[in-house]
Amino acid sequence: PPVSYQFPSLVDDTTIAALPNGPYQLGPASRGAEFTVSVGIPTAFDVPLDPVQVEVFVGKQASKDTISMGEFVQYQVTVSNADGQEEVSDLRLHDTLPVGFRLVEDSVMLNNQPATLVSVGGDGRHLVIEAGQLPAASVTVVSYVVEVTAGAQTGPARNLVEVSGIGVGSSNTAFADVLVR
Repeated sequence: PPVSYQFPSLVDDTTIAALPNGPYQLGPASRGAEFTVSVGIPTAFDVPLDPVQVEVFVGKQASKDTISMGEFVQYQVTVSNADGQEEVSDLRLHDTLPVGFRLVEDSVMLNNQPATLVSVGGDGRHLVIEAGQLPAASVTVVSYVVEVTAGAQTGPARNLVEVSGIGVGSSNTAFADVLVR
């Protein structure tokens, strides 16, 4: 099966038959069992697959607790896959910077290597970072630097990050707070 899917499906034939886009041709071959091919009669069957659902944990920390306008702070995001068998593919981090914080160009690193920044939202606060594969029982680390601009508000500033990807079943939202003075 493709990455992040498992075969054979654990869903029963009755439930699959009730899904939209049917009818489905389900039989022994659909579950990997032996089947007979008759001469002159075309053989066709559907092969259902179940998506793998991996729980991932996201952590985030800032290099400083307190900063001033014009200073820089590095954020580090760790994404952990504790599942010992299943991986996540097309992992992406969706990061929301505090108001007045701006990403430093070319500072995004994935496991200490330059990373692909997929997009920066029009307001400059919403980042999407491509992190690729998250193998079973592994941790991926993404870091980047931001500048605190004159548009930042004094007081606490929270940076949020969530993840998405093929195979992500559930995940937390992580955050890091800094105090702007």
